Amino acid sequence: MKMVFSSPDTAELELLKNVLLKAGIRAVEVNQQLSQVLPSVPFQAELWVEEVDYTEAAALMAEWQKPSATGTPWVCPRCGEKLENQFSKCWKCGTRRDAVE
Repeated sequence: MKMVFSSPDTAELELLKNVLLKAGIRAVEVNQQLSQVLPSVPFQAELWVEEVDYTEAAALMAEWQKPSATGTPWVCPRCGEKLENQFSKCWKCGTRRDAVE
């Protein structure tokens, strides 16, 4: 197994674990309980994956940490709010991007 991620924030670790699980990559948490008691670098919570999954897991982690904002902005069909490409719902009225009016 190989460590793919380490963080003092166990919530962040859980979010990434869910991203990996959704992609079909089994991940194991290490030091999660210990990191809450001793929050220092040697005891940070870690996420480990099988070596065969490491490259894909590392790529998913990098994308998760810095999502690309490429693409064109869109305009909400209901309220006319201008939104960036990464949003699938309008933050103002909640209408989905693909909604047909």
